[in-house]
This record gives sequence, C-alpha cells and structure tokens, in this order.
Amino acid sequence: MNILFLTMPRNKNECSYYSEYITNYGGACVIHETQEDFFNEIRACSFKPELLVLDYTHFNHLILNVYNYLLHTYHCTIPAVFFNDPNLKEEKKVEYWSEMLDTMYGMEPLQSGRYKKALTILSNAMKEYSTICFRNEIAPAYKESACCTEKQLFSPSESGAPAVIDTDHLQEQHMLPVESSLVYCSDIASRLTSSAYLIYDTLVKEAPEAVSLQELINVIKKNEKTPSKNTVVCLISSIRTVLKNAPDKKYDIIKTHGGYKLLKR
Repeated sequence: MNILFLTMPRNKNECSYYSEYITNYGGACVIHETQEDFFNEIRACSFKPELLVLDYTHFNHLILNVYNYLLHTYHCTIPAVFFNDPNLKEEKKVEYWSEMLDTMYGMEPLQSGRYKKALTILSNAMKEYSTICFRNEIAPAYKESACCTEKQLFSPSESGAPAVIDTDHLQEQHMLPVESSLVYCSDIASRLTSSAYLIYDTLVKEAPEAVSLQELINVIKKNEKTPSKNTVVCLISSIRTVLKNAPDKKYDIIKTHGGYKLLKR
C-alpha cells in the first residue's frame, strides 16, 4: 500500500523510522513536512497514495475538522489517520483508526478492513520505535547525595508555579529523551486542553533543550485569540498538575533562564 506522510519537522525522524519499517513489509512511503508539498504530491497523481498518515499537531483542531478540510478544500477522499492522535491508546491503535475510517468515510467494516494490514504494520512500527527509544534512555548517574539536592531543586514553589532555577549544569542523563515519551504523552493528553497539549507536545519533542516563552506563545497562536505570557504560564501550571497526578509522577516542567524544560523528577 502507498502511504503519504505529513509531519512537522520535529517529528521527521520518527516518521522516517515508520516509513522504513513499512517499506520492509512491502509498502511504499513518501514524507512531506509542509502542507503545500503534501497536497502538491496528491495533485501530481504520480505516487497515488492509498492512505494518508498525518501529524496531529499540523492542524488547529479547535476550529477545523481535518476530514472536511481535506474533502472540501482539496477534494481529497483518500482515507487519513493521525499517528500521534492524543486519543490513541497503546494497545488499541488499529481498532481506533478503523473506527475513525468507518465514521468519517462512511465505510462498512469490510471496506475499512482493507486498510487493517497497513494500520497494523504502522502500529507495530510505532510500538517498536517507542521500545527502542526507551532502551536508549540513559540511567541517572547522580550519587545518592546529589539526588537529595535534585529533589529540592525540582520541588515547586509554595504558589504552585514552576521553580526558577539554573539547570544548565545538570547532567544530560536526567533529561527526558525526546522520543521515549511519545506513549506517555498520549496517555495524559486526554487530561489536557488543546492548547496545553500543544505546549506539552513541544516540550517533549524539544527535550532536553529549553523552549523559550515566546516560542511557546507561537505554538498556541492558532488555538488562542490573544496568547500572552500569562496564558502560557497558566497552561504550564495546568500541565504540571496533570504530571503531578500521573500514576508514576515521573516528570516535571522546570523554568530556566532559557525558558522551560521537561525533566525527570
């Protein structure tokens, strides 16, 4: 099956892995990072994709039904799924995608079943990718005495706002690996607003680097009429609350001189 990917640049490596995995099972894939190139590929009719795999963060879902957008703006009836849909569950990807195809394209179960093999291969690629990323996660190397200091540094202020500290000297072993949090990101996405999710997704993808306040404001511009510094600070506070209440309580958002970082506790 021919599959056409549309991804944000920060997710290009992830999609490249999926593409290579799918190709090994007899599929053919093309990846684009801009909507212009993506839709030009469809119009060219040279590749002839049978399935579109899209990056959820490429669109503003608050004001846009992507399926209607594809159909009415580009007259595109090629079935589409999102590889990083925040509603995806780790063990039920294929079932979720199949239901979306049934609902959005009016497919009968037998029709959507035509795509089941390709969706299963994509699901397996995502699972393997996450597994590899977790295996590559570097174990913390601090001594026990240093851990006590780290816990103090990561403690939120009495007001509940992120603590302002200089973490530039912290070892990279304590930084959150970029790709290894994809499953975790999906698990908590249902508890976040769309704008909060965009900020959290950005922090995950940019880790271990800090993301400036202005960059985060730009991230939510499509979802907020008049995004401001206060808007971002409030959204980060809500994300920290969700992280704090997560079962493993593994991560936290820390404010540094360069912006905000997603770190291990």
